[in-house]
Amino acid sequence: MNNIENKAVIHRTPKTSPDGNKSEINSRRAMIAATLLSAAAGVSAVEGCILDRSGTNMFTPDGGKAGMGGAVHEGGNEAGGSSAGGVGNEGGTGGNLPGGGGTGGMGLNGGGGTGLEGGGGTGGSGGAACVPTTEICDGIDNNCNNAVDEDDPALGAPCDTLNKGECAEGTKICDQVKGQLVCLQTNQPKTEVCSGGKDEDCDELIDCKDPSCTGDPACSSSVTVLGDECYKVVKFYKGTTTVDVAASTPNDNACFSGNKSGLYAPGDTAMAWQNDIGASTKFVFTSTIPPVSIQKKCAPTAGTPPNYSYSTMALQAGGYAAATVTVNGNTYTIYPIQGCIDSDLRITY
Repeated sequence: MNNIENKAVIHRTPKTSPDGNKSEINSRRAMIAATLLSAAAGVSAVEGCILDRSGTNMFTPDGGKAGMGGAVHEGGNEAGGSSAGGVGNEGGTGGNLPGGGGTGGMGLNGGGGTGLEGGGGTGGSGGAACVPTTEICDGIDNNCNNAVDEDDPALGAPCDTLNKGECAEGTKICDQVKGQLVCLQTNQPKTEVCSGGKDEDCDELIDCKDPSCTGDPACSSSVTVLGDECYKVVKFYKGTTTVDVAASTPNDNACFSGNKSGLYAPGDTAMAWQNDIGASTKFVFTSTIPPVSIQKKCAPTAGTPPNYSYSTMALQAGGYAAATVTVNGNTYTIYPIQGCIDSDLRITY
């Protein structure tokens, strides 16, 4: 009973009046509310400054993860605040995940775009305006038409490729990889045409001087000695002492009188012996192609028409001088040397 009574006493005996008890409860509630408000203010003050539990990313003060850096035309796109877009012709585009898009990058022709979600970032600043100038081949859009190296005042101009013959001819074009003008070869080597004065096969040998023209009709001069006096003529092939028997007078020491014809290619030589007795004696021949040179000297022996052996020695001997010649169309007339009984002639093609 006593215990029961004591409990009853404790229960029934309040330390304060009922009104005082309510005041204490309200006071405690106010303290709790104040504490909660204070804690909330503290959280607001450090909002975003929370370490990612992975330990690898720091969060920005706006509550989102920092962007990882923009590419040339776009910003990063991590959630919670993407990084700015990079510099580009039209400006970069901000990030596009929630939490605030990044700032658009700088562009030559205007500001960058904004982020797409969660409150986009601001557009980037515009770059310097493009000032149109004459387009040239330099890897730059000089005339501000969004095309590069499409023109140059020198395009199509003739140029020298530094190759040989006709292959030296070129045209200027724009090498858009190098960003500079280069000389494009116009002609490729082809078969030599043995007339016309061009080096078609690009070996610096023109027309009949080219070995490929050997035997070509354009390079074979038809030579006819119009003999009505005592003479001898021997044809030697180019650079040799080999005799073309068909184009030569007989291999003997007798005079020859009459017409003798032969074909002479570039480099071939005609060695002729002429009987110069009498001032009116002339050596006359026709040639479809002009000779390179006509030379003459007094023959070392007189009165005896030469054979091939004598003509070969005459070919190799020196002492020749330019002959006195008149030309009428394709007819050549060589006059005698005063004081010579006989003359040696060297006609070279």
